[in-house]
Amino acid sequence: VIFPKFIFAQESFDLLKQNYIGNVEWVGCSSTVIFTSSGTINFTNKASNWLDPYSNKTMHAANWIWNVPTSVKKILIKANVTVTGGFHMNGLITIEGEDRKTSIIYGTNLQSWADKNNPLKLDLDEWYYCQIQTYNGTCNIKNLTILNAFSFAVRGWGPQVHMKKVDVIDRRGGYGNHSDGFEGGDNSTIDSCYFETGDDKIKVYFMNLKVTNTEIKMVQNSVPIQFGWGNYNNGASATFENCKIWGSEGRGSDQRIIDNAGSTTRNKTVVMNNCSI
Repeated sequence: VIFPKFIFAQESFDLLKQNYIGNVEWVGCSSTVIFTSSGTINFTNKASNWLDPYSNKTMHAANWIWNVPTSVKKILIKANVTVTGGFHMNGLITIEGEDRKTSIIYGTNLQSWADKNNPLKLDLDEWYYCQIQTYNGTCNIKNLTILNAFSFAVRGWGPQVHMKKVDVIDRRGGYGNHSDGFEGGDNSTIDSCYFETGDDKIKVYFMNLKVTNTEIKMVQNSVPIQFGWGNYNNGASATFENCKIWGSEGRGSDQRIIDNAGSTTRNKTVVMNNCSI
C-alpha cells in the first residue's frame, strides 16, 4: 500500500506552550519536549482552521490535539504528570513516559464522547480523533499509560508504530466509547503491554504485526483481535507470542476473541505461540 506524504498543519512548540494549561519545556540539543506538570492541551482556534490530512474533513472537536512539528524528535512526560490531550505527527518520533503508571496521556471521563456526547454535540468520525496518530514516519511509544482515550488510542494507518511497556486502559464503563487500542502498518510491534479497553484492541490490518509478552483484559464490548470494518488489506498477518487474554466480558453473546465485523471475505493469518486464553 502506498501512502502519500500529506501536507501537515504543524504547530510550533511556542504555540503548544501558549495553549497548554500546565508547564512544558523545550530542550533544543535533543529536540525534546518535556511535560513537567499536569495540564490540558487546548488550541481554542483549531476547530475552524484544521483539515484532517486523510479525509479533508474539518476537525471540529480537535482543540486538544497538538499537531507536532517534525523538528520535535521526542516527547517526554515526567512521572506523576497527566497530559489531557493527544499528539498527531509526521516523521520519526518517540513518545515516552518517565514512569509507566504515573506518566499519563488522558482523554475524557465522558462515555461515548464521539457519539454526540462531546461539548459540540456532534456525531464524529472517531478514527480521526485518535489520542496518538502518525501520518508518516515511525512512531515509538514507551513506558506510559493512555487512559480513557477520546476515541482510538494509537493509530498508524500505514506507518510503523512500535509500542513497548504501555498500558491502554478505559475505566469509564459503557458500551460505545470507541476506545480502540492499537493499529500500525507493516512490521509494527507491541511488546510487554497491557490492554483494558472497551473496543477493538489490536487491529490486524497490515503485514507482519508482532505482539509479544502482552496481556489483554476483556471488558464490556471488548474484542482482542479485529480483522477490519471493511473489505481491505487482504493478506494481513500477526504473530502473538507469550500473550494472555482473559476477562469475564466481551462483545456479543459469544464474547469472541476475533471479530471480522461481518465484512466480505479476506485472507488473514494469526499465529499464536505460547498464549493463554
